[in-house]
Amino acid sequence: MKMDPIQAGVMGAETGATHPPIPSSANDILATVHLQDRCFERKISPFELNAAIKYGTRTEGEPRNGMRCWKFNYKGITYLTSYDMDYGITAYPDLCFGFDLEKVTITQKMKDAHDEATRRSSDHHSWNSHVVVVVDQSGSMRNTDATKSITRSDLVWLTLALDYIGKRLRTGEATSKDFLSLVELGGDQENLLRYQPIDWILYNRIVDLLRGHHPCGGGNYLPAIEKAQNLLSYNRSGKS
Repeated sequence: MKMDPIQAGVMGAETGATHPPIPSSANDILATVHLQDRCFERKISPFELNAAIKYGTRTEGEPRNGMRCWKFNYKGITYLTSYDMDYGITAYPDLCFGFDLEKVTITQKMKDAHDEATRRSSDHHSWNSHVVVVVDQSGSMRNTDATKSITRSDLVWLTLALDYIGKRLRTGEATSKDFLSLVELGGDQENLLRYQPIDWILYNRIVDLLRGHHPCGGGNYLPAIEKAQNLLSYNRSGKS
């Protein structure tokens, strides 16, 4: 006989547990079509789901469509199930799992130069360039189809930090007279960065996004493109 979550919770309390009993295997949970699709896209195997159930850390996840759910995490895989754990919801690799990008040590001289560049930015004629980047942060950016174990989102932040900022600062192609803005596509559809001088402080801010920004939701292009156009029109004196 199948018990509802409340009954299972009461029985768990009587035995000293604080949660409903955990199935012994992911095979005990009916995988939804959505879950199957996401596992295929993100190259997550049944073995990894089994491991998350058996050995992972479990916490209550954010409600999905008003329904409570459980979140299992183990070795870089997060697996969501219904609250009574009779079906799986979705699974995805954790951001930045298995590698990290070290931040640059910021000296006082770097801080002073950044503050001066920020003050100078009010003079639009002093800008060499202003680039606006629209970054897709919809749920599909959790996919690992480009490189095993590295999400699409991770690759975006790595490319921005290492190639667009780091390499160009080292060669002198970019200076603090060049500016960058970032617009998020998907998620909260927010302006992540506005009119930031390209320097090592900006590099570290991109590393922060690599470590902590989570793709989610759908990908509506129109609001992001409109915000990018507004940002580009802010300064018509320099190059863009």
